[in-house]
Amino acid sequence: MGTEHQSGTDGFSQEGQELERALFGVMRALVFRDDAHLPLRELPILQVRCLFILSRHPGMKMNELAEKLEVKLPAASQIADRLVRRGLVKRSADPDDRRVVRLSLTEEALGILAKADALRRSRLSATLRNLDAEAFGKALDGLRLLAAAAEQVEDGPSRPANTLSSDVDPVLDMMTRRPRPRRPAATGVLNKEQ
Repeated sequence: MGTEHQSGTDGFSQEGQELERALFGVMRALVFRDDAHLPLRELPILQVRCLFILSRHPGMKMNELAEKLEVKLPAASQIADRLVRRGLVKRSADPDDRRVVRLSLTEEALGILAKADALRRSRLSATLRNLDAEAFGKALDGLRLLAAAAEQVEDGPSRPANTLSSDVDPVLDMMTRRPRPRRPAATGVLNKEQ
């Protein structure tokens, strides 16, 4: 089913290098744009992930946050403490159990995430205006094929690719989804010596 690609001297195919450059270009231009005026830029990635998780799950308990972040409870507590000090997260007592602390975003954090989302969507809309219908269709088909091939590396060829429903924001999903454990990559690439 797969295609064999000629490997370079470092074992990475020319096609792989071209794909990597194209993906980095897309990610840099559309997702990780250097928006110097956004406060998210100043935060470590775990704090950013925490904000995205709490945006999808307001009122989350600390142990649930630790599980989503895949960190121990003390580390999650430290992340939350730092965000509380920045005025981005608030703690509140659970009305049913005063021993339980619930975490949610402040209005400031909600505004920051909304602004980041609006900027990302604006860049994407501007990019789409540069593509005619045929180019858009080819780009979308290519991205879907690439996503399915990448999912097969993670899931194995017997499982169908994981697809998102149309009501899920893919960036929020990417930032909040619990990563799957990495599996060793299949060795389908042949070296010149083989």
